[in-house]
Amino acid sequence: MSAPDLEFHNLGDRELTPAQQMATDYANANPVPFNVDAIKGAAQAATGLTDFGPDVDALTERMQVWVDVGNEPIRSNLARMAMFGLMTKYLSNRMRVYDFVAKHPEVREIEITKPVMVIGLPRSGTSHLVNLLAADSRFRAAPIWELDSPVPLPGGGAGPDGIDPRYKLQEQTWEMMVASNPYMPSWHPMQPWRIEEDIELHAQDFSGYYPEQLFQHAEQWRDYYLAHDQTPHYEYQKLVMQIMTHFRPKDQWVTKYPAHVENIPALLNVFPDAVLVETHRDPVASVQSMATMHTYMAQEWQTEVDPKRHMDYWTELCLRLKTAGMRDRHLVEPDQIVDIPFKEFMADNWTAVHAVYDKLGIEVTDEARQEIDTFIEDHKLGEKVSRVLYDVRRDFDITPEEIRAPFAEYVEKFDIPAEVK
Repeated sequence: MSAPDLEFHNLGDRELTPAQQMATDYANANPVPFNVDAIKGAAQAATGLTDFGPDVDALTERMQVWVDVGNEPIRSNLARMAMFGLMTKYLSNRMRVYDFVAKHPEVREIEITKPVMVIGLPRSGTSHLVNLLAADSRFRAAPIWELDSPVPLPGGGAGPDGIDPRYKLQEQTWEMMVASNPYMPSWHPMQPWRIEEDIELHAQDFSGYYPEQLFQHAEQWRDYYLAHDQTPHYEYQKLVMQIMTHFRPKDQWVTKYPAHVENIPALLNVFPDAVLVETHRDPVASVQSMATMHTYMAQEWQTEVDPKRHMDYWTELCLRLKTAGMRDRHLVEPDQIVDIPFKEFMADNWTAVHAVYDKLGIEVTDEARQEIDTFIEDHKLGEKVSRVLYDVRRDFDITPEEIRAPFAEYVEKFDIPAEVK
């Protein structure tokens, strides 16, 4: 039996669930000292380390911009409390990474050859595609439990039950996320085993578009981020991938991150032989999903909610990604890029698999076929989790045609059919 569809109404109203209200009340009663020094101190206490890693001045500058965004008047105490915890986690991970490399410099010699990197607009099938490819056990991919803490915690490793404690921690985190936002399983499921975005690695180095995702909009960080070369942060990503390969070796990686599409020059500086797999979907479908999700999340994270601002921001962000991707596409060799039409991919997942494997020159073995078929059967849209129904006219007072208009060049170039009418 299919799961029931989900639909939202009155997105501009701050109507909190009991769990959300409880979290909001707690944060209001216990405001955190949301500043860079406090976060650094918390990370030192959490890790037992004192060294923040290289380029501390630049790191501190980036952290300060994140803090400034969180301290904007529109942000709630709950947003600052959550961001304090996340920034502490990211800084702790960064410190552990560089501490591990100082003790094991040989990990820098591990080759990351021809990684497959899924790119494309958010909500354009990138998560499903990377998990689909990663179902083939020949690939090395990063599940959420590992991205959340790439260097095993002291005393880590599998427990008596054979389960890594990092996996159990992520299970608890996922349960808390669903309690706070019951729509997460439909929007962006994050169970510990799922393959998650490289956004987590860039966030550990305090870069990427993470604040835009987390805070729903972050103009100050956006401007800072776009003004800086992202090559150092791709070098950090590679370093963490080398560490993860050290602990669980495999020859070929598969990853994904929508924002790779606006950072192709930096990506190729660090991963010159990367194979980019770009999904192409009606941008209206991507924008409406992101705008709806972030407007809903703003009920907890902002003191006031303006649906139009979220629609405008996510339209501009998606246009930014695609404009940069088309501008820099000539930098990618033809044998290093695969285009995946969303409509065909959703109709038959195997079309994407074959397109990627043909480009890589690898065969679909009997074992790979069974692994991928099992994943497809277990993850049919609308069966295990609910589908979200959108209505941009009702929720944002805008038509699909108005959202699509700025993307005309992209839509024409890749012959993308209108999905939202």
